[in-house]
Amino acid sequence: MADNYLEKKQDALRNGASVYVRNTPSLDTLIRRIGGPVSNPSYEIKQAQLDAMVRSALLYSPATTAETDVLSGSIRFSGDCAAQAAAIARLKAAELGIRSEQKESSNEFTLLLYK
Repeated sequence: MADNYLEKKQDALRNGASVYVRNTPSLDTLIRRIGGPVSNPSYEIKQAQLDAMVRSALLYSPATTAETDVLSGSIRFSGDCAAQAAAIARLKAAELGIRSEQKESSNEFTLLLYK
């Protein structure tokens, strides 16, 4: 079954066969994107981006409450499973190309977001 598979694949690519390009980043790529250097400090986080992060986080833990602040570019999670909701929101932020930093204080988790 695997006879000459790689050779046939290489020949097909050389002869102009189409190449599958992955459009969605892998989990490893998202984890690397979570924190990192600020690439554009003047970028303003939009309300729609904050809403997308909150929506994804609350899919897992609907009992958690989330407050967004578009001026400071932050989301505050509190309640049951707030830590998990914050982690999910950080992955969603990475998917959107937004860097994040997490602050924790007595059962509340705040995400600071920047581009």
